[in-house]
Amino acid sequence: IVNVYRRTDDELLSHVDAYRLGNAAEFEMMDIEEMQISGPLIIEWAPKILQSLPNEYLYIKFEHIDEESRQLNIKSIGKQYQLLLENYQQKIMGGR
Repeated sequence: IVNVYRRTDDELLSHVDAYRLGNAAEFEMMDIEEMQISGPLIIEWAPKILQSLPNEYLYIKFEHIDEESRQLNIKSIGKQYQLLLENYQQKIMGGR
């Protein structure tokens, strides 16, 4: 359900597979705050535990285009991630 990976900068990246959780209460019993302090936290199948997510986060949805193509849709929830997303757009996409 949870995998933790050490990144090249020695910080941790945590991955939670919410699909395998029975309910949101199981997610709430995990030490999510510690995972967030240690580094990025990625939650797969997040809609299954939507009511238990932090107040601010990035929602990234992968859409299947064809056998070799995917489209990423990124939505910010909260001011912190809105600023992060705007900065990303400015640097990568010329501010679209």
